[in-house]
Amino acid sequence: DSQRHIGIAADGTVAGLTTPEEDLATLSSRIAAAPEDLALRRERIEMLEKLQRWPEALADIDDYLEWSPGDGWRPVRALLMARMNDDRQRSDKYAARCLEIVRNEKGSVYGRGHAALALSLAPDQVKDFTPILAVARASAEEKEAWHHQLPLLLALLRAKKLDELKTKLAPYLDEEEPSGRQAVALLLESLRLHHSDQPQVAHTTYRYAIDVTRQLPWEGYVEHINELIVARLLEREARQVLGVTQPVQ
Repeated sequence: DSQRHIGIAADGTVAGLTTPEEDLATLSSRIAAAPEDLALRRERIEMLEKLQRWPEALADIDDYLEWSPGDGWRPVRALLMARMNDDRQRSDKYAARCLEIVRNEKGSVYGRGHAALALSLAPDQVKDFTPILAVARASAEEKEAWHHQLPLLLALLRAKKLDELKTKLAPYLDEEEPSGRQAVALLLESLRLHHSDQPQVAHTTYRYAIDVTRQLPWEGYVEHINELIVARLLEREARQVLGVTQPVQ
């Protein structure tokens, strides 16, 4: 069975070949025995994300934040998953938490940048993108790594800074091997072209983005879960504004 792998038993020892569902059941038993163990709770959230079981992951994040209210990363992931799951109540709740993170000048630049990223994917829940763009710029200036640049790319789209966005996207559009980074960049480019009144090129770029996403191992893509969710949310938005019906497979 290709779904089986070496799992971990309830006592933490190797349990032989198990399925993800068996691992999840084992982990839930361990949490029931030690509900205060936040590491176990984080592990189950990540496992549910890996399985793309968004409603359950969201419920777990709700519980986790009751135990660890100061965690600045989980509200970001929760807002992204709430948007994926069309959960308006949780979207409102976690958008407010992400705004608090963005406004907290004592917080890390990286953490604030990712809160800005999540809010840029919830544009209907943001009245003013000025502080979000400022925080995203600070994240991009801190490091050249993709995950520091992505918040700025999204904020530039929302702020309609389309010429600057074009320049920033260029290095990511033509990579030799398909990647989550390229998929996200192409979807952003399709939206930029749409807002630049270039509908034909926007549609062509969108179709290329879909071709790239189909070549990616999205299942179990937990290492870069943000890319998966960002790509799915941008793909949904692009379909709506471009008037196409072809979903990501």
